[in-house]
Amino acid sequence: RSWKALYAEQRAREREELNARKNQLFLKELNEDIEAELEAERKRLEDERLAEEERKREERAALKRQKMYWNRQRLKANRQMDARYIHAIQEDERLKLATAKRTKMKDDFDEKWKHKEVEMVLQARTKREAWLLDKETSAGRVKKEFLELRRRLRQPPRLEEKERERQINLLSNIVLIYIEAMLFKNGQLLEMLVTTFDEDGNGYLSHDEFKDILSQLDDIELTNEQQRDVIRELDEDDDGMVSLAELERQTEMISKICGTPGSPWKLYVDPAQDVTCLHNIWTGEKIFDFRMTDQKLREITKENLVFEAEYDARIQAHKDRDADWDAVVRNFSATIMQRMYRFWAGNKRMEEMRWKIVMHQKEKERQSEQAASILLQAFWRGRTERLEMRSWIAQIYCKRWDDRRQKAFYENVYTYEKTWNRPYIHARLFPEKDW
Repeated sequence: RSWKALYAEQRAREREELNARKNQLFLKELNEDIEAELEAERKRLEDERLAEEERKREERAALKRQKMYWNRQRLKANRQMDARYIHAIQEDERLKLATAKRTKMKDDFDEKWKHKEVEMVLQARTKREAWLLDKETSAGRVKKEFLELRRRLRQPPRLEEKERERQINLLSNIVLIYIEAMLFKNGQLLEMLVTTFDEDGNGYLSHDEFKDILSQLDDIELTNEQQRDVIRELDEDDDGMVSLAELERQTEMISKICGTPGSPWKLYVDPAQDVTCLHNIWTGEKIFDFRMTDQKLREITKENLVFEAEYDARIQAHKDRDADWDAVVRNFSATIMQRMYRFWAGNKRMEEMRWKIVMHQKEKERQSEQAASILLQAFWRGRTERLEMRSWIAQIYCKRWDDRRQKAFYENVYTYEKTWNRPYIHARLFPEKDW
């Protein structure tokens, strides 16, 4: 009985082992089926992903082609715009450039002559002062000017010089003396008065504009009635405007009677004292005739001669400046005309060669299209070959594990070539995974 029990136990253990092996085989087959299904599902998902990427790539390519098409259409429409509109834009740009160029030319010219005028005035002043130091050559002229100035200062009123007495008593002349001194001190001449203060640009000074000039005189204050009297005396034709010619005529009279042009020393009858005086407009020094000494009068005479030289130099500088400006304008105009002629001649030659240009443009377009088609063909062939190669490369290489070195390696299933590094072609075609 013990033998039978032992045999039964042995048979039971064998049956259990057989059942265990069957279960292991079943589980192994089940795992293999599951892994196969998972691999198939992964492959399906991978194919779907690749198809989705391909679809998106095709959409991007189609969108790019569409944008390129509409860009070409837009460029073609821009080239077909109204020629008169394009011409107007070009004319406006050319006008702006020409205006900026003329403005820069005028600014550079003014800056150059500003320094040159100062240099000419300083040279004239130095030369006149050196001439005055040479008493052998200047004594006669100085004595003559001294006697004339003393005669005008101390000469009593006479009937035959009624006009002279009237001029030195006119309030308008006193005002013009201050205006001329103010301008000359700033390096300007009387002819600049109209251009400087003529706000509306009509070439005349209105009463309001002339009042603005009077308001800028610091050393003289006039009532409204006195301002109207001054304007009335200067406005000879009573047209409501003070012209440059009227100012020049009155200034010429002042130069003959009231003092040397450009000199701050002016002779007039002081309205408050009713006494003839010599007044330095710049410094404010005023000397009446009964207080004037011969020594001071000689000093004033020499100063007048120096200022006269400066005034003549400034006049000459303005004449030279106007002549130089005329030459600059003529050269500029000649340059513009030459450029216009070259433009016209170029257009004429362009019309004669237009058919050659059109043919050349068509040939360039044909070559560009041919190059683009070759590039697209090469891209398509490369893409097709890469897709076909992916499935083949996936079957060639497999990744295995080396138990001895505890390290993964790659094996070619056809040549059995093994390498520790991932094959380049595999990494190139499958950058997103390492198997």
